Amino acid sequence: MGFTRDGSYDYSVRTGKSDVYIVELDLATGRLVAPPKPATPRFVGSNHNPQWSSDGRQLLYLSKRGPGPWGARAICVRDTESVEVRELTSKLEGIVLARLSPDGRSLLVGARDPSGYMGPFSIDVQTGDYERMDLKAPLGWGGAWSPDGKVLFYHQGSKGAKTLSIVARDLATGEERQVHSVPRPFHFWAGLALSRDGRQLAFAVRDAESGAKTLEVVPAAGGEARDLVRGVPMPFPGSVAWTPDGLSVLFAEQPNPDDPKTELWRVSAQGGEPRKLDLTAEAIRDLCIHPDGRHTAYTAGRDRQEVWALDHFLRDAR
Repeated sequence: MGFTRDGSYDYSVRTGKSDVYIVELDLATGRLVAPPKPATPRFVGSNHNPQWSSDGRQLLYLSKRGPGPWGARAICVRDTESVEVRELTSKLEGIVLARLSPDGRSLLVGARDPSGYMGPFSIDVQTGDYERMDLKAPLGWGGAWSPDGKVLFYHQGSKGAKTLSIVARDLATGEERQVHSVPRPFHFWAGLALSRDGRQLAFAVRDAESGAKTLEVVPAAGGEARDLVRGVPMPFPGSVAWTPDGLSVLFAEQPNPDDPKTELWRVSAQGGEPRKLDLTAEAIRDLCIHPDGRHTAYTAGRDRQEVWALDHFLRDAR
């Protein structure tokens, strides 16, 4: 980090880690079929942001290779059958999230280009070429592709806006329509999750005044949102995912705000009493369910940084 005026040297040390795990769950009973395992032995403690391809044959994730929030990240693809991992070429820097298109040909990423511009981009998976996307989107949230890859659903808004919205963008024409909006002091607490049939969107909102969080569902075509779970103790960043049959939503809870331990829960898309599943880990996030409905990938663990000072080491050699 640098020297201070009195000659001490300040530096940071990474003391925590996070990784991508895959667990086999029986969603009907909520019980573990097989315990969680790291998705890869490569770069242990530096992997996050998993996403299954639409056919389930690949798992995409990011692997942190440099320090800081904008440190270098590799885009990795794990073959489900062989478990081999390959890295995609990218001409962008500091990628913080990635979402694979349904046809597997492009990626929606939040990143920084060589000029220093930070925002959403589209990356060609084969060439690594990129295009800036004209999305008024918070950089930390990824979008949700429609099953045919023609529409992108994403959060829209800014800190000063009176309302925040979920919009659907036609990627061919650039036209956008509002799907849902939330008034201040509410704001989005989790990324969007689109059901496999493309008909429903799940998300979470937080009341900035009371701190209460609510898990909601809204038709992708637009309409009234329905509350699934009110007062859910969802950690930040929140994470929600649909089961492949579109009948239930999975989400992570943090029962004790002073304890990073989180639990996996399931609730019917029609509402009702949520049910706890047999999975507990530190800071569960980035939930995604394989098309087979049995394997769930997620990120767990937290990155931590400590600042240290090295004193009295530049002494006079005499």
